[in-house]
Amino acid sequence: MYRAPVLKKAIDILRLIIRSPEALGVSQIARELSLVKSTVLGVAKALEGEGMILQDGVGKRYVPGKALLDLSREALKSVELPTLAHPFLERLVEAVDETVCLGVREDGEVRVVDVVEPRKEMKITSPIDSRFPISTAALLKIFLTPLNNEEILRFLRQITLPAYTGNSITSPEDMLQAIEHARETGYGLDLEEYHEGIRVVAALVGTARPPEAAIWIIGLAGSMVDRELPSMIEQVKKTAELITTRLSLYRGRGRKDYADGSQP
Repeated sequence: MYRAPVLKKAIDILRLIIRSPEALGVSQIARELSLVKSTVLGVAKALEGEGMILQDGVGKRYVPGKALLDLSREALKSVELPTLAHPFLERLVEAVDETVCLGVREDGEVRVVDVVEPRKEMKITSPIDSRFPISTAALLKIFLTPLNNEEILRFLRQITLPAYTGNSITSPEDMLQAIEHARETGYGLDLEEYHEGIRVVAALVGTARPPEAAIWIIGLAGSMVDRELPSMIEQVKKTAELITTRLSLYRGRGRKDYADGSQP
């Protein structure tokens, strides 16, 4: 397996700094890794420039930087959230008999990080890592709920609200009303606004602000009929609350195993 020499040295230096109980100088790093001091200095300066390491301000020794810590947290989230949420998504699918997705917001998109599908033949399939624009109806409504109305309108006027279907909301003022409703009720609804013949019910997951994730039920309009929607809305809200509670416990107590889906 090919390894770029400079990349390998950078990884080795990062590992050494992370694992060390004290700040390390260039000479110490070079000695521990059997590297030339000039090489260590060059790599360290590059890592420092990216915020991955920083000098302690006393003896020009290096410690982990904020960018490295932030990257570690994001990497942990990408693993922990689907793992913790999956048992709850399975239960939700059993209750509603429709596809259920878990997604995280990334800039102007929402990326699917987990999907559980029902066993029936007629269903919606949404592959993991597929992406939806933030303007997707139910997701836009729910992800913007923590903002105040002035912030929401400013955001809506900066983006395009496409006319995906004849049911799409394209006016910022009308969308604001839909978001206000989502804020009051705790769910976002898409009645064939993004795709004709498809309905979605979404709820936020987690306590982070801005919101980091949401779950949604997605299905054909022929099976997600009006009389079934109230029950689905309650189910998706309850599931989102359970995942949020489990996530808070997990993060609050360290990486203890809360992935079995049992009640906290």
